[in-house]
Amino acid sequence: MARPTKQGIDYFPLDCQFDDKIEMFLIEKGATGLGVLVTIWQMIYSNEGYYIVDNKDLHLLIKRKIDVDINEVSGCINICLERNVFNADSHKNYGILTSKAIQKRFFEAAKKKKTVQINKDYIINGIDSYDNWVNVSGNATKVNVKEKVKVKEDKKKPKPIKTAMPKDFGISERVQTWANKKQFTNLDCHLENFKLACEAKGYKYDNWDSAFMNAIRNNWAKVSIVNPDNAKPQLRELAS
Repeated sequence: MARPTKQGIDYFPLDCQFDDKIEMFLIEKGATGLGVLVTIWQMIYSNEGYYIVDNKDLHLLIKRKIDVDINEVSGCINICLERNVFNADSHKNYGILTSKAIQKRFFEAAKKKKTVQINKDYIINGIDSYDNWVNVSGNATKVNVKEKVKVKEDKKKPKPIKTAMPKDFGISERVQTWANKKQFTNLDCHLENFKLACEAKGYKYDNWDSAFMNAIRNNWAKVSIVNPDNAKPQLRELAS
Protein backbone atom coordinates (compact mmCIF):
# COMPACT_ATOMS: atom_id res chain seq x y z
CA MET A 1 0.00 0.00 0.00
CA ALA A 2 1.43 3.36 -1.02
CA ARG A 3 2.32 5.82 1.69
CA PRO A 4 -0.09 8.80 1.71
CA THR A 5 1.30 12.13 0.58
CA LYS A 6 2.18 14.44 3.44
CA GLN A 7 -0.02 17.55 3.33
CA GLY A 8 2.23 20.05 5.10
CA ILE A 9 5.77 21.19 4.38
CA ASP A 10 8.93 20.87 6.48
CA TYR A 11 10.12 24.47 6.26
CA PHE A 12 8.95 27.86 5.06
CA PRO A 13 10.72 31.10 4.08
CA LEU A 14 10.75 34.01 6.52
CA ASP A 15 11.20 37.50 5.10
CA CYS A 16 14.26 39.47 6.20
CA GLN A 17 12.03 42.53 6.53
CA PHE A 18 8.36 42.39 7.49
CA ASP A 19 5.71 44.44 5.72
CA ASP A 20 4.07 47.45 7.37
CA LYS A 21 1.07 45.64 8.86
CA ILE A 22 3.28 43.08 10.62
CA GLU A 23 5.65 45.83 11.78
CA MET A 24 2.71 47.72 13.34
CA PHE A 25 1.53 44.51 15.00
CA LEU A 26 5.01 44.01 16.48
CA ILE A 27 5.06 47.59 17.79
CA GLU A 28 1.89 46.77 19.71
CA LYS A 29 2.77 43.26 20.94
CA GLY A 30 6.59 43.13 20.85
CA ALA A 31 8.52 39.89 21.36
CA THR A 32 5.42 38.05 22.61
CA GLY A 33 3.59 38.92 19.39
CA LEU A 34 6.50 37.71 17.26
CA GLY A 35 6.59 34.41 19.16
CA VAL A 36 2.85 33.87 18.73
CA LEU A 37 2.91 34.78 15.04
CA VAL A 38 5.87 32.54 14.13
CA THR A 39 4.35 29.65 16.12
CA ILE A 40 1.06 29.98 14.21
CA TRP A 41 2.96 30.02 10.91
CA GLN A 42 4.83 26.85 11.92
CA MET A 43 1.59 25.09 12.85
CA ILE A 44 -0.13 26.15 9.62
CA TYR A 45 2.67 25.13 7.25
CA SER A 46 3.45 21.82 8.99
CA ASN A 47 -0.19 20.62 9.10
CA GLU A 48 -2.81 21.68 6.53
CA GLY A 49 -0.26 23.96 4.91
CA TYR A 50 -2.46 26.95 4.12
CA TYR A 51 -4.77 27.46 7.13
CA ILE A 52 -5.44 26.44 10.72
CA VAL A 53 -8.70 26.39 12.71
CA ASP A 54 -8.80 29.11 15.38
CA ASN A 55 -10.21 27.71 18.61
CA LYS A 56 -9.37 27.28 22.29
CA ASP A 57 -7.22 24.20 21.59
CA LEU A 58 -5.02 26.24 19.25
CA HIS A 59 -4.54 28.90 21.92
CA LEU A 60 -3.63 26.24 24.50
CA LEU A 61 -1.10 24.65 22.15
CA ILE A 62 0.55 28.01 21.51
CA LYS A 63 0.60 28.66 25.27
CA ARG A 64 2.41 25.36 25.84
CA LYS A 65 4.89 25.88 22.99
CA ILE A 66 6.11 29.35 24.00
CA ASP A 67 4.97 29.59 27.65
CA VAL A 68 2.84 32.72 27.31
CA ASP A 69 -0.46 33.61 28.98
CA ILE A 70 -3.44 32.37 26.96
CA ASN A 71 -5.08 35.82 27.11
CA GLU A 72 -1.96 37.24 25.46
CA VAL A 73 -2.30 34.62 22.71
CA SER A 74 -5.92 35.61 22.09
CA GLY A 75 -4.99 39.30 22.13
CA CYS A 76 -2.23 38.79 19.56
CA ILE A 77 -4.56 36.87 17.22
CA ASN A 78 -7.24 39.57 17.51
CA ILE A 79 -4.77 42.30 16.57
CA CYS A 80 -3.48 40.19 13.66
CA LEU A 81 -7.05 40.02 12.37
CA GLU A 82 -7.61 43.76 12.88
CA ARG A 83 -4.41 44.57 10.96
CA ASN A 84 -5.12 41.98 8.23
CA VAL A 85 -2.04 39.91 9.03
CA PHE A 86 -4.61 37.10 8.88
CA ASN A 87 -7.62 37.38 6.56
CA ALA A 88 -10.57 38.71 8.58
CA ASP A 89 -13.24 37.41 6.16
CA SER A 90 -11.88 33.84 6.31
CA HIS A 91 -11.92 34.01 10.10
CA LYS A 92 -15.45 35.42 10.24
CA ASN A 93 -16.91 32.96 7.70
CA TYR A 94 -14.99 29.77 8.52
CA GLY A 95 -13.19 30.30 11.83
CA ILE A 96 -9.74 29.82 10.29
CA LEU A 97 -6.45 31.71 10.28
CA THR A 98 -4.93 32.17 6.82
CA SER A 99 -3.76 34.89 4.46
CA LYS A 100 -2.98 35.46 0.82
CA ALA A 101 0.77 35.43 1.58
CA ILE A 102 0.54 32.13 3.50
CA GLN A 103 -1.39 30.46 0.69
CA LYS A 104 0.95 31.72 -2.03
CA ARG A 105 4.02 30.42 -0.16
CA PHE A 106 2.49 27.04 0.62
CA PHE A 107 1.08 26.23 -2.82
CA GLU A 108 4.28 27.32 -4.52
CA ALA A 109 6.28 25.03 -2.20
CA ALA A 110 3.77 22.16 -2.59
CA LYS A 111 3.34 22.23 -6.37
CA LYS A 112 5.65 19.20 -6.77
CA LYS A 113 3.55 17.05 -4.42
CA LYS A 114 1.49 14.30 -6.03
CA THR A 115 -1.73 15.63 -4.49
CA VAL A 116 -2.66 18.51 -2.22
CA GLN A 117 -6.04 18.42 -0.52
CA ILE A 118 -7.83 21.76 -0.46
CA ASN A 119 -11.19 23.15 0.55
CA LYS A 120 -12.01 25.59 -2.23
CA ASP A 121 -14.07 27.73 0.16
CA TYR A 122 -10.88 28.51 2.08
CA ILE A 123 -8.92 29.67 -0.96
CA ILE A 124 -8.49 33.44 -1.18
CA ASN A 125 -9.23 34.95 -4.58
CA GLY A 126 -6.16 35.65 -6.67
CA ILE A 127 -4.27 32.47 -5.70
CA ASP A 128 -3.25 30.44 -8.76
CA SER A 129 -4.38 26.80 -8.85
CA TYR A 130 -2.16 23.80 -9.64
CA ASP A 131 -2.84 20.45 -11.31
CA ASN A 132 -2.24 18.51 -8.08
CA TRP A 133 -5.13 20.12 -6.20
CA VAL A 134 -7.90 17.76 -5.04
CA ASN A 135 -10.98 19.44 -3.63
CA VAL A 136 -12.37 18.19 -0.32
CA SER A 137 -15.71 19.19 1.10
CA GLY A 138 -15.57 20.37 4.68
CA ASN A 139 -13.08 17.83 6.05
CA ALA A 140 -9.52 18.05 4.82
CA THR A 141 -8.77 14.45 5.87
CA LYS A 142 -11.34 12.75 3.65
CA VAL A 143 -11.54 13.23 -0.09
CA ASN A 144 -15.24 13.45 -0.94
CA VAL A 145 -15.12 15.12 -4.34
CA LYS A 146 -12.20 14.30 -6.63
CA GLU A 147 -12.11 17.23 -8.93
CA LYS A 148 -9.50 19.66 -10.10
CA VAL A 149 -10.23 23.12 -8.79
CA LYS A 150 -9.61 26.21 -10.84
CA VAL A 151 -9.82 29.36 -8.79
CA LYS A 152 -10.74 32.30 -10.98
CA GLU A 153 -9.18 35.62 -10.24
CA ASP A 154 -11.50 38.51 -9.60
CA LYS A 155 -11.26 41.37 -12.02
CA LYS A 156 -8.72 43.85 -10.75
CA LYS A 157 -10.35 46.50 -8.63
CA PRO A 158 -9.14 50.07 -9.03
CA LYS A 159 -6.72 51.18 -6.35
CA PRO A 160 -7.97 53.85 -3.93
CA ILE A 161 -6.81 57.32 -4.89
CA LYS A 162 -4.49 58.95 -2.36
CA THR A 163 -4.87 62.71 -1.90
CA ALA A 164 -3.14 65.51 -0.02
CA MET A 165 -4.58 66.57 3.34
CA PRO A 166 -7.82 68.59 2.97
CA LYS A 167 -7.43 72.20 4.08
CA ASP A 168 -10.33 71.86 6.52
CA PHE A 169 -9.19 68.52 7.97
CA GLY A 170 -10.09 68.22 11.64
CA ILE A 171 -11.44 65.86 14.30
CA SER A 172 -14.48 64.23 12.73
CA GLU A 173 -17.39 62.65 14.58
CA ARG A 174 -16.07 59.23 13.55
CA VAL A 175 -12.63 59.92 15.07
CA GLN A 176 -14.13 61.44 18.25
CA THR A 177 -16.44 58.44 18.78
CA TRP A 178 -13.56 56.01 18.22
CA ALA A 179 -11.25 57.96 20.58
CA ASN A 180 -13.90 58.03 23.32
CA LYS A 181 -14.40 54.29 23.01
CA LYS A 182 -10.64 53.65 23.21
CA GLN A 183 -10.17 56.26 25.99
CA PHE A 184 -7.69 58.23 23.88
CA THR A 185 -7.30 61.84 24.99
CA ASN A 186 -5.39 64.99 23.95
CA LEU A 187 -6.83 64.85 20.43
CA ASP A 188 -6.02 68.51 19.69
CA CYS A 189 -2.35 67.88 20.40
CA HIS A 190 -2.40 64.80 18.19
CA LEU A 191 -4.13 66.71 15.40
CA GLU A 192 -1.58 69.53 15.45
CA ASN A 193 1.34 67.09 15.38
CA PHE A 194 -0.30 65.01 12.66
CA LYS A 195 -0.86 68.04 10.42
CA LEU A 196 2.72 69.26 10.87
CA ALA A 197 4.15 65.82 10.05
CA CYS A 198 1.96 65.34 6.98
CA GLU A 199 2.71 68.80 5.62
CA ALA A 200 6.45 68.39 6.21
CA LYS A 201 6.62 64.95 4.58
CA GLY A 202 3.98 65.52 1.92
CA TYR A 203 2.02 62.43 3.00
CA LYS A 204 -0.99 61.36 0.96
CA TYR A 205 -3.74 58.96 2.06
CA ASP A 206 -6.94 57.58 0.60
CA ASN A 207 -8.68 57.77 4.00
CA TRP A 208 -7.53 60.63 6.20
CA ASP A 209 -9.65 59.71 9.22
CA SER A 210 -8.10 56.22 9.29
CA ALA A 211 -4.62 57.69 8.89
CA PHE A 212 -5.25 60.08 11.79
CA MET A 213 -6.54 57.26 14.00
CA ASN A 214 -3.39 55.25 13.26
CA ALA A 215 -1.31 58.29 14.21
CA ILE A 216 -3.17 58.54 17.53
CA ARG A 217 -2.84 54.81 18.16
CA ASN A 218 0.91 54.92 17.47
CA ASN A 219 1.33 58.15 19.44
CA TRP A 220 2.90 60.44 16.82
CA ALA A 221 2.43 63.35 19.24
CA LYS A 222 4.47 61.58 21.94
CA VAL A 223 2.00 62.37 24.73
CA SER A 224 -0.08 60.28 27.07
CA ILE A 225 -2.91 58.92 24.90
CA VAL A 226 -4.77 57.14 27.69
CA ASN A 227 -5.61 59.28 30.70
CA PRO A 228 -8.11 57.38 32.86
CA ASP A 229 -7.50 59.51 35.99
CA ASN A 230 -7.81 62.84 34.16
CA ALA A 231 -4.25 63.61 35.14
CA LYS A 232 -2.12 66.09 33.23
CA PRO A 233 -0.56 64.58 30.08
CA GLN A 234 2.96 63.31 30.56
CA LEU A 235 5.57 63.19 27.83
CA ARG A 236 5.99 59.71 26.41
CA GLU A 237 8.50 58.48 23.85
CA LEU A 238 7.18 56.89 20.67
CA ALA A 239 7.79 53.11 20.52
CA SER A 240 10.46 52.13 18.03
